[in-house]
Amino acid sequence: MSRVELRLIQRSPLLFWVLGCMAYVASRAPLLPLGFGRDPDAWSMAAKARRLILEGDYQISRAPGHPVYELVQSLAVVAGGALASNALTLCFSVLLLLVVLRLANAANISDGRWAVAILAVHPLFWISSVDSTDFILATLLAHLSVLAALAGSGHWAGALLGLAGATRIETLGFAAPLFLLGRGIGRARAAGLAALTCAVCYAPVAAVYSRSPGPLSDLWVSDFDLPTRARVFATALWAAVGLVPLLVLTALLVRERSKIIALLRGRDALTLSVAMLLLVYLSVTFVHPTKPTYYVPILPLLVIFLVRLASARWRIAIALAFLSYAFAYPDVVDSARGSLEPSFHWNNGLVVKDWIARWNGAHVAEAIDQHRRSGPRVIVLGYWLDPWVYLHPEALPVTELAPGIPVDRRRSSAYAVADGTRAVHKLDRSTAEAIVRAGIPLAYAEGIDKLLHNTYGYDISQLGAEPIQVLDLPFDVAERFALPALLRCGLGDGRALVPCVRSAVRH
Repeated sequence: MSRVELRLIQRSPLLFWVLGCMAYVASRAPLLPLGFGRDPDAWSMAAKARRLILEGDYQISRAPGHPVYELVQSLAVVAGGALASNALTLCFSVLLLLVVLRLANAANISDGRWAVAILAVHPLFWISSVDSTDFILATLLAHLSVLAALAGSGHWAGALLGLAGATRIETLGFAAPLFLLGRGIGRARAAGLAALTCAVCYAPVAAVYSRSPGPLSDLWVSDFDLPTRARVFATALWAAVGLVPLLVLTALLVRERSKIIALLRGRDALTLSVAMLLLVYLSVTFVHPTKPTYYVPILPLLVIFLVRLASARWRIAIALAFLSYAFAYPDVVDSARGSLEPSFHWNNGLVVKDWIARWNGAHVAEAIDQHRRSGPRVIVLGYWLDPWVYLHPEALPVTELAPGIPVDRRRSSAYAVADGTRAVHKLDRSTAEAIVRAGIPLAYAEGIDKLLHNTYGYDISQLGAEPIQVLDLPFDVAERFALPALLRCGLGDGRALVPCVRSAVRH
């Protein structure tokens, strides 16, 4: 870009934002068309969307219920499928960036566009900004509530916080920054409105729980002992931060430690808000340690704090560290075998991993059907259940896998299609053994044997269950550094990509 063009952009904020928005959307384009995302929760919402919108039958996508998200995204799913749903999240993310700019300016940052740029290239925000999960909507509503508090509107602040909590319950933790940053808003009134709004939104959820023993809940982590819980928590946190960003951020915090201590002693509202949010989210993710994306809602305020702390050179370093982690991950810990082992690997960055997972997820239902034999059988699909159900709107929920073999409706769910096949989320050992004794063929989708081992402590393959290959791009492609092979083979939606990438990675 020439110096004349740079001066033109600097003098024309509108041109800067137009070009920036175009680059932002273009960076997300490869992720946009591949199903609802890598997160099974998004597919769970999509699988239930038709019944909610077309029949008025509300079903919880997963515990404890996320009613605002489920309603908003279901409308998009019914209107235009995965592409419309992902595009809606993309629009929410653009609005969130504008809110971040306003909050950064309110925090007296010299150039709030740095906060926008750094957040935009953060890999967790990147992958969440263009899928059908609830993270971006919850983050937008939570930060809108903080912005309303800064503007002195306690009513709007409380109502928006309640909507955020009804999107993701843990975002109620934003009550801390809301009250710290908006000191003159009438805290009791705002808290009351937040509680009332959240309670009204959760009324349909309460109705579902009152008439059923519990919806499908993948809370298998509730059975973890303390060492296992700590290991899973550390793995997710490590993946959320990444090695290069961790080194850069550690260096910045050490360099600016005196300033941070002074801000804490001076009870700086932004610093205290970030510290309290970190404590809330670390606690939540220790209780339910599953995904790095759980930390998405705290990223905007955290980035604003880092930008306020950093000089221009450090801001560039932070942005480059986040950007590098999107594509490449020099990892010194290997968790491939289920334990944290010191090692070194060049792995895929989070955005590349996400693209591969979305590719697999978008084709998994077809792969299951291609390997499915005709006639009655039971297939354990785990987190592949909802993509399969979405492809089979005729599938009906069932309470029995066979006569006398019920589904544990508190921990699982099952669906049946016309040929007698029953697809189930997961099975405990005794239920799996009962199916085998009944002479019903038992199968499981690729990788679900690990889920069953982690949840129930048994090996389903030892019961004679048949594995079904569902992954186009397996672990060696998904985990190890495969970006050059993906680029050489092309990121289009052609099936020729699969053998090309497998061959390139193998060699």
